[in-house]
Order: sequence, then structure tokens, then C-alpha cells
Amino acid sequence: MPKKHTFRKRLRDRAHDQRSALILSIAAVLILTVYVNQWFANQSNGAQSNFDRGIASAAPTNVSQNIKWEHELALQLAVEKGLSEAALAEKPTLRDELVFGALQGRYGIKLKAGLVEGLEFLESRNGEEPVAIPETARFLSKYSSVWAKAFSEARLRGVHEGQEVYQLLDKKMTLVGEVTVMKDEKGRMMSLEFKKE
Repeated sequence: MPKKHTFRKRLRDRAHDQRSALILSIAAVLILTVYVNQWFANQSNGAQSNFDRGIASAAPTNVSQNIKWEHELALQLAVEKGLSEAALAEKPTLRDELVFGALQGRYGIKLKAGLVEGLEFLESRNGEEPVAIPETARFLSKYSSVWAKAFSEARLRGVHEGQEVYQLLDKKMTLVGEVTVMKDEKGRMMSLEFKKE
């Protein structure tokens, strides 16, 4: 065999080997890239599943079943209570306005047949103080429909050591009862009680 032919053959073989090595290297890089991407995807899914985990001792739950059950329960409650699909909140009553508005929820109330018979300041744990009522007669008249005694007008009868006594009059200016309001030295209401007959 001539030397030229063997030299060419060796060059062709070397070029073929280099191409094969290049193709194998590219294939190896692609396979490695796919493997690494898959590994990162599994790691991020594992981290996400750690956030989604529930209580270890509880059995795994089906979220779609829970949502369906909640909707069924809400529908059942709405039907039982006679509520429409979009129920509106009830408007606060005058008694609610008195207890939670004017008196800021700081007073215990005594009720008789759903009407307020007395109020007493609840000892505060959060530093709350009694509410100041500067115009007691006006205060009594404003909430006249929630009191246990029906009256049209309240008039101050007398004051003695923080105790104010008001006469309650009907539309004909007839005396129908009395109410005693105890205040502290700063004019803040401590209690209010209608006189029992």
C-alpha cells in the first residue's frame, strides 16, 4: 500500500473519531442538562409539598371534597335559616346603639322583658374608664324606647353625692317613675337604675 493512501486513511479516521467524540460530548451534555433540570424540578416540588403539608398525624385530605362539603353545608344552613343567596346584615337596634355606641360596650346591662332595667360599669382590665354623660336627661330621653319604664320626658329631681335622681313623666306630664344615675367625681356614669315599684 502506498504511503499516501494510508496517511489519508488515518486522517479520515482521525476526523471521523473527532466527529464521533464531538457528537458523544454534545449528547452527554444534553443528557446531563436534562438530568440536572429534572433534579431541580423534583427539589422545588419537594419544597412546595413541604409547605402544603398538613398535620402529620392527620390523614391526607382531598381539597376538592372539602370545598364541595363546605358549599353543601353553607347551602343547607342558608335554607334552614331562610336566608337568600346574599343575606344582608341586620341594622343595629337602638339598644345596640346604646350599649355598643354611646356606652362603648363598657357597661353590663340588666334586662327585663327585653328592655333595659339598669346599667353598671364593668371593672376594666384594659384601662377603660366610665363614659361621661354630660346631659343625662337628654341621654335618657334619646333612648327612651329601650328603657324598662315608658316615659316622654326626664327631669332632674335632685343631686346628692354623685347620685342624680330623675323623674320620668309621660305625655300628660304625669309622674310614671324615677331613675337613679350614679356618677363619679369626673361626671362619668357608674350605674343607672330604674326605681322598682
